[in-house]
Amino acid sequence: MDSKEILEKILDAMATRGLHDHLQGGFYRYCVDSSWTIPHFEKMLYDQAMLLWVYSIAYKVLKKTKYKIIVEKIVECLGDTYDEGLYYAAHDADADHQEGKTYVWDKEELQRQLTKPEYEKLAELYELEKNFEGRIHLIKKKNSFLPEIEKKLLQIRKKRKQPYTDKKFVTSWNALTGIGFMMAYRSLDDQALKEKAISLFKKILEKQYRRGEVYHSSYQAKLQKGEFLEDYAALLLYATYVYEETGEYKEIIKTLYNKVGDFYDQQWIESKTKDFVKTPAQT
Repeated sequence: MDSKEILEKILDAMATRGLHDHLQGGFYRYCVDSSWTIPHFEKMLYDQAMLLWVYSIAYKVLKKTKYKIIVEKIVECLGDTYDEGLYYAAHDADADHQEGKTYVWDKEELQRQLTKPEYEKLAELYELEKNFEGRIHLIKKKNSFLPEIEKKLLQIRKKRKQPYTDKKFVTSWNALTGIGFMMAYRSLDDQALKEKAISLFKKILEKQYRRGEVYHSSYQAKLQKGEFLEDYAALLLYATYVYEETGEYKEIIKTLYNKVGDFYDQQWIESKTKDFVKTPAQT
């Protein structure tokens, strides 16, 4: 098995097993079992951002349409976490204090909501046996898609009680998301994705950047004080991608680069906040 075959096997495992939200797109935080059947149903922005990046590169390298579809579905999923030009931090795992309640199914419900031909198609692609507390968390047998049926089930699912949304705007996670959009644009050659990437960069500067200082997060227009290496590093990388496409923000790049250097004193430190305690590096 060569490297591309190994890569495809890993990508398909993530895309077909319980880690992936097959109806809405996007990925849960992690799986709790070695067979990747049951996830912790929380959805984090940074996972969507980095997997958008990963599957964009996968499509560019492997030229498989299935990865292009996953990229498009992650972008679509992100649309539900978007407000004021930035992206929310996370969706909780539970609803009514029950893990995964929003996402799991009963076979009888699937049979009732779908026509007989639709259910038969679903059963051909999905494993429809109980796998989570007497209910079904949808898992695919192969990396394929049933767009109309999956859309129909998603609309039904959206009528249920939804998990709580963490509406913080975390700077580094938004920057990673912007990089993901840029990588998706470069792989799919979709100008709308490039526009998303540039628009998000401008919004981060507008809302999370003040006179050369990058704020870690904000909530309801209130900025969190304190500076973190991850925010400067992520935004610096993001700025270089935007510069490559537009030729703009060269001075911002210089400022961020110099600021990143401020976090190094014999070793890298994560934060310069007053309550941050330096921990010596392990030797």
